[in-house]
Amino acid sequence: MLRTFIQITGLVLTLEAALFLAKGNLGLSADTIAELSSTKWGHNLDVVRSLAQQRADTWIGVSLLLAAFFLQMWNLLWPMRWVDFAIHRGAAVYAVVFCLVLGFGAVFLSREIAASTVTRVSNAFAEAPAEPQVPEQPE
Repeated sequence: MLRTFIQITGLVLTLEAALFLAKGNLGLSADTIAELSSTKWGHNLDVVRSLAQQRADTWIGVSLLLAAFFLQMWNLLWPMRWVDFAIHRGAAVYAVVFCLVLGFGAVFLSREIAASTVTRVSNAFAEAPAEPQVPEQPE
């Protein structure tokens, strides 16, 4: 039963990781691209939000991918017994439910990471000097 849970969880986590890693580029609509490419005075917060969300999704995707890799490696290195060849339906259902809960948690965590990044970047903008510093030329 545990081996089935590990196998299904590894597969579903790999799928979730791929979705998070692809979301950064596939999630850009034509309107979003137009807003990001428009020029603005000062700092462009739309670009900051987009890059922060892409950063968060990438971190979540890589973390899920590593977790899936280690689960699958654990499954391969664990010696197989005769009873391990059977697929347990209950374990498969538990694995899918576990991965769905983990996936929804990852979505909320990604949003929190992106919001934290936007806050840190906004604070960095506030601390930056308003006028660009021009070095003095020696005469």
